Order: sequence, then structure tokens, then C-alpha cells
Amino acid sequence: MLLLLLTPALAQQQPPAQPQPPKPRRVVVTFDGQLEDVPEVKPEDFQVEVGKQKAPPVKILKPEELPTLLAIVLQDNQPPDFATQLPALREFITSQPPNTYVGVFYLNAQTIDFALPPPHFYSDLPRVANALRAPNGNPAAAPPSPYDKVTQIVAYMDSLPPARKEILLFSEGSDSIAAQSASTPQQNKMLVQAIRHSIQAGIPVWVVYVVAFAPETRLTEVTGQGPLAREGQGKQAPSVEYGGMATPGTDPFGSAGAAPSGSAYLDYLADATGAKVFSAGKFAVDIRPFLAEFNKLLRQQVVLEYQGEGELKKVKMNRKLRGVKVLAPER
Repeated sequence: MLLLLLTPALAQQQPPAQPQPPKPRRVVVTFDGQLEDVPEVKPEDFQVEVGKQKAPPVKILKPEELPTLLAIVLQDNQPPDFATQLPALREFITSQPPNTYVGVFYLNAQTIDFALPPPHFYSDLPRVANALRAPNGNPAAAPPSPYDKVTQIVAYMDSLPPARKEILLFSEGSDSIAAQSASTPQQNKMLVQAIRHSIQAGIPVWVVYVVAFAPETRLTEVTGQGPLAREGQGKQAPSVEYGGMATPGTDPFGSAGAAPSGSAYLDYLADATGAKVFSAGKFAVDIRPFLAEFNKLLRQQVVLEYQGEGELKKVKMNRKLRGVKVLAPER
């Protein structure tokens, strides 16, 4: 009886549980320009919009202050001659700085294949490089839409411990599901879903636009601001080869009167998540220049920590930096 009498009194003496502050959210911001060092910036230099509210950043982290989680994602229907690019990709993987964890993922018609078993991301970079294989090159291996699988990879990465997280996607953007409905990038439901999840997870999706790597082939250069910007606007675009067939002046995965696909989808994905597309034009057909530029951009980043509920809408810089373009998510 005494215990029953004392228990309520003891319960009343316990201090009320303090609400835990929400975990900080992170977003990657990249400074694209001829820089040697990351600009000195402060939290008040940025404006983050979450839903209809502004969420000022509370902290800025430089790349070396966080581990880096880098997913290299390849569509399994890449042309067979992509195998000639594997040495460059292996060199890129092994050249990453300490505290970098790399995973390799292959998108195919059925599922996602992994170069290494769970947890898929490893700091033993030579092991990751040696596990790299060429895509199988079979057109039938193309995923109906690569973007639902990008969403799955984003969700997996988001579940892992805090880090600076990035995706480098090798793709030609073929999307048979979207092609059947003749959807524009903004109407492509799987693409829009991938963008939404990538922005919420703070993971930019960088793209190497791959059509073919035959020795005589050059890819068209993507320039300008919009998802349909092409090299030499107002002029006929150069021929683009895929599987040995040239289609002068057209997107290799579109046709006259059809909704845009291919590079347009990839441009939209990269732009919205705060990244960019690497596409050839002035370089020989070799991915080394793309990887070198990507490496440079990885060094020209900061990670913003902010508090806020709801969907991230936009990250904006409050001051201008001469000769610098700020790459950040925007919906």
C-alpha cells in the first residue's frame, strides 16, 4: 500500500520531458567558376525557403568537415564501347580524398545491381574501383524509366548517417514510360518524384550525358539555361550517333512533334537538384574532362545546415560573386 501511495508523488517530482530539437537538414551548394578556393561565406549570405517559410541556415560546413558519400550510377544499357572509359572511371574513384565512401550502382530493366554487397559504399577505394564492370550494352536492359530507381538510391542514401551526399549519373535519359505519354520534363511523374526526393534529402544529381563513345562520335554540347537549350541555338544541331545510326539535328530519343526526352529530362533533373550536366562538344570523346570538372566542383562546395519543416523550395544567395554561378536546388 505504501508503494502505491508514494508512486504518484514520485511521478509528480519528475521534470517534464524536454522536446528534442529537430535534426538539422542539409543542402549542398556549389560555386561554379574559375575558383581556387571556396569563397568565404556566412549563414546570413544564404536564404532557404521551406514551404512558405524562410529558414535561415544555422551553420556552414566545408567539404573536408564531413564524410562524402558518392554514388556512381550507370544505366546497364550503355553502349558496349563504354568499357573503354572504365580506366578513367577507376582513376577517378581512387583519386578521391580521404573520408570518401563510393558506391557503384547499375540500373537495368528489372532492378538495381550493385558492384559490392551491402552497405554498398566503401572507403576502400581500390576495392570499389576493381569491382567496377562495364554495362552490359544490351538495349533490352534499359530500365523503363531510370528515375524511379534514382529515387530508390536517394532514399537509401538518405537513410545513412550524415554526410555530404552526391550522385553522378551516366545516362542518355531514355524513358519509355514517359515517351508513351508524350510528357514534358515537368509532366514526367517519375522524374518529378526523383527531383522532389533528391531535394528533400539534400542530394544533387550530376549527369554525364552519354549517347555513344564510338571513336568518330561526338556528343552535342548542352548550353544555355533551359532544359531544351542546345549547341548553336538557331542553327542545325550536329549529328548525334547512337548504335551506329546518325540522326541529324534531333535529340536521339525524340522525334519531330514528339515531347522532349533524353537530354531534356536530364537537364531538368540536374538543374532542379542543384547540379549540372556534363556533355561533350569541345573535347574528344573521353570522360576524363567531365570527371576532372566534377572533381573541381566537389572542392567548390559548402553544405548548409538549416532548420525547417516542409518541402525545400529554393536556396538563394543574398550577395553576388563575380564570375561565379551558384548551383543550388530550386523547385
